[in-house]
Amino acid sequence: MNFQNLITRIKNLTSKDKKTITQRLTKLAEETGELAKEINIIDEAPGCTYRDTNPEDALEEACDVIIVASSILCHLDYNEEEFENMMNKKLDKWADVLTRDKK
Repeated sequence: MNFQNLITRIKNLTSKDKKTITQRLTKLAEETGELAKEINIIDEAPGCTYRDTNPEDALEEACDVIIVASSILCHLDYNEEEFENMMNKKLDKWADVLTRDKK
């Protein structure tokens, strides 16, 4: 399945989901917290080493974050072109920072 198909599925599901934009943002915070928990376990953060995890747990939570964030964008009616343009702008900025950090 390619990225375009995933976006189409997210748009379709977003249109059926009754959550408000605030509820979606709260859901994103929840999913981000779950990802943070998994990363703390992987990173062996103090107080987190008693828990078990596996690499798939972090992948699952990261996907949840991406899905909910994408759903927010769909809810706000951003189109693929706007999304792609902003992603490229942000990726260019990241690449620029990495280039400056090497100097």
